[in-house]
Amino acid sequence: MVVFGHRGTLVARELGIKVKAVVKQLDDVSSAVAQGQKIHRALIYFLVSAHISSRTYWIGG
Repeated sequence: MVVFGHRGTLVARELGIKVKAVVKQLDDVSSAVAQGQKIHRALIYFLVSAHISSRTYWIGG
């Protein structure tokens, strides 16, 4: 199961490119926690981007 890098994994497979990976044994709970952290980072990135965009809009940039 791929926890991080789903898109990169698909592209590498399609192009036949070998990539380095970190392989760890994870139970279901650890996998869910890791995916939750990934979603949390994506949400923070989205919120920061939205905040910067709104500030740029109101400043007139």
